[in-house]
Amino acid sequence: MTASVEFEKYILGLTQSATPCYDLDLNEVPGIEPKSDISLAVGPLMMALRHNAYFRSLKLDGIAHKGMPSLLASFIRFNTTITRLEMTHIDLTSQHMEAISNAIVDNLDSPLQVISFAGNSHFGTGGGLFLSSALQSLKHSLPYIDLSGCSLGPKAIVDLFLSFQRNFGMSLTIRTLDLSKNKMEDLGSEHFANWLSVCRERSPLQRIILARAHINFITISAPLRYLKNLQELDISHNKLDHAACQLLRTVVETTPTLHILNVSHCKLEGEHAALIIKAMVTNAACVETRINMGHNKLNNKDALAISAALRGNVNLRYFNLGGNKFKAKGLSSILHTLATSSTLETLVLDSCCPSSTAELVEPLAHLVNTTHALKALSIAGGFSKCLLGGFLVALKTNESLEELSVVDNKMGDVGASLLGDVLSSNVFLQTLHLDGNHITPSGFRCLKMGLSTNQILRRMPFPWKDF
Repeated sequence: MTASVEFEKYILGLTQSATPCYDLDLNEVPGIEPKSDISLAVGPLMMALRHNAYFRSLKLDGIAHKGMPSLLASFIRFNTTITRLEMTHIDLTSQHMEAISNAIVDNLDSPLQVISFAGNSHFGTGGGLFLSSALQSLKHSLPYIDLSGCSLGPKAIVDLFLSFQRNFGMSLTIRTLDLSKNKMEDLGSEHFANWLSVCRERSPLQRIILARAHINFITISAPLRYLKNLQELDISHNKLDHAACQLLRTVVETTPTLHILNVSHCKLEGEHAALIIKAMVTNAACVETRINMGHNKLNNKDALAISAALRGNVNLRYFNLGGNKFKAKGLSSILHTLATSSTLETLVLDSCCPSSTAELVEPLAHLVNTTHALKALSIAGGFSKCLLGGFLVALKTNESLEELSVVDNKMGDVGASLLGDVLSSNVFLQTLHLDGNHITPSGFRCLKMGLSTNQILRRMPFPWKDF
């Protein structure tokens, strides 16, 4: 079987199915791997795609074929139907970006609306400057820009936002902006703030992703309050000092559209965490709120304030407190409050109670058995055998939980036996994650017996650590 025949079968499968697919993911194409026995000739494929009139989306992730950057530049210069282009992790350099940026400018008929260069770590400042020049000349809207992990330094960030201001009409169409894993620092943060200050209420920005971006939140906080459409803010892995925490509270309290917030790994202080939670979960304007406060400085003394903040919840769907350092009593108070929630669907508590004891069995069991909206629970990493044993016994008759993670708890074969009992009687659990529990072949035999009568479980990832 030749690569061309396999490729033809793949394309026919996309175009002639009952529900035609207009998205072409080159990673799924048979023979795309250079060393495959049915290796596909990428050059002719990319040349043909220049004149494609069917597909609306093209994705390349990690495809390292020699000559791919120049083929991409030629494709971008001529194609007039692709609206979404993802060129991720393909080692684009500054030199490559010069050709690609020129192609973007040259194609006056391009309908491109979504562009992602994520993970091109050799992109660098030079690549950023070339792209900024292209964006400055763009004649159409560009609602989605993803430059995460492109090794952009402050100079490239500054030039990017200057290009936004010079092409103000284009920049007023951006709804998603992802600059994660770059280095904005003070200078880049200042120019980001300047651009937002010019856009003000006219900006349609809905998603701002700045994880690991070395931001100065104090600088960007004031203009964030102008955004009337902001729905998601991710500033995880950026240090927030006391003043920044106060300003974040103000942003949350004055942005009623904000319903997804990721402030994990920010050294967030407890007093501010509680007030941020309260502002979000009591916002009647939001139907669904998702909060990630994992791996901060939250501890047992903050638990009562967090518990109190959750009492007025009307919209919380996802809550992550993993990696914080509560004690059993403090975490119990949070769990008892969450048990009164009619909205919570996913709760993540990974490694958040180093001294977990049997004291947590009752509140945890009460939570999953009374909160019928709760569909996914993660209690991975460091929970004691006595806690997990009691909880798993209570889970046997649970009628709502569909996904459970107990990864890295070192439960051993006793825990595997209890999980086997759960699987033999629970008729609602569909996904189970259990790797990293020091389970031996004896424990897996217990799981096998439980699975032999289970007709509901659909997914249990292979336990590579225990294998």
